[in-house]
Amino acid sequence: MSTQQTPESGARRARGRPRDWDDKTAQNTIKSLDRAMEVFEYLSEAQGKPLTALAAETGQSPATVYRILVTLEGRGLVEFDPEDQVTSVRAPLSSGRGSCGGRACWIARARSCGN
Repeated sequence: MSTQQTPESGARRARGRPRDWDDKTAQNTIKSLDRAMEVFEYLSEAQGKPLTALAAETGQSPATVYRILVTLEGRGLVEFDPEDQVTSVRAPLSSGRGSCGGRACWIARARSCGN
């Protein structure tokens, strides 16, 4: 791994990492991703929610929640039931040998959406 000299401290740091690598404050987060994860996490705990309820309960606008849900649905992570007008988190992919390995299934599903 390559390192470089910083003028202030003379210390070496890994190339490509920001100076404040350990700074996890709000200024260093991706707000749209944070909002999407909030909706996804909420939906995974409260299955079968309509758009307006999701928006109200997460404190986000219905337009934002709609775009998040369309994106998650396109990735195969949630599904919309047009009859009941609710969205639910989809079950993880099965490996064909019984139950799926949890996180690995979600990663496999996300990767397969790009193909």
